[in-house]
Amino acid sequence: ALGTFYEELPGLVDSLAEAIQGDEEIIINYDFDYYKPSDTALDELQTLKNYVYEERDKISDKSNIQNEIDAIATLIDSTIYRLKFLK
Repeated sequence: ALGTFYEELPGLVDSLAEAIQGDEEIIINYDFDYYKPSDTALDELQTLKNYVYEERDKISDKSNIQNEIDAIATLIDSTIYRLKFLK
C-alpha cells in the first residue's frame, strides 16, 4: 500500500505545482511548518488527509487545480483503505 503511495505522490504533487505556477506564476513565497510525523503510517495519512481538506480552498478556486488536489486526496484515501482493510 505504501509503495504505491510513495511512487505516485511525487508525480501528483509535481502536477499540482505546475498547474499552480502555470496559472499564478512561479511559487516563491510559501509557508511550511515542520511537524513531528505520526507514529504510524495510518495516523500520518489521516493527518495528511485532514491537512489537504482543510487547506485546499486556500490554494485556488480554479477547477483544474482542485482536480489535481482531488487526485492527491484520492491517493491518500485509497492508501488508507489498503492499510486498514487489505492486510
